[in-house]
Amino acid sequence: MMNVNVLKNFDMGLKKKYKREYGELITALIKDGRPTAVLEVKVIETSKMKGYLIYECSYIDSGTVKVSNIIARDISDAMDKLEPLLGSGIPSSTVNYVLGSQTLHTPIEIQTDSSDK
Repeated sequence: MMNVNVLKNFDMGLKKKYKREYGELITALIKDGRPTAVLEVKVIETSKMKGYLIYECSYIDSGTVKVSNIIARDISDAMDKLEPLLGSGIPSSTVNYVLGSQTLHTPIEIQTDSSDK
């Protein structure tokens, strides 16, 4: 079993000149023309649904910092689910409800009549 304290104290070796306060980073991203950016993604829990995790994602959406929980298989799945909602003007509480819902997050397959082709 891995020691959790090792993960908490792990430093990627980023030079001191690149380390900013959280607020400074957000201001710089917006000033540099990035109104949308993912700031952090972390696993916070396992889902009741087998094979799924619950991620907490903090991001800037149209210049506003938002935090949402996303139920997904992996980080790629989480980003795929978040992407269509970015820039839409949907409040973070609604995004959180949609992406954090076990019933709403699963895509529905639409069956088409074969005679339509």
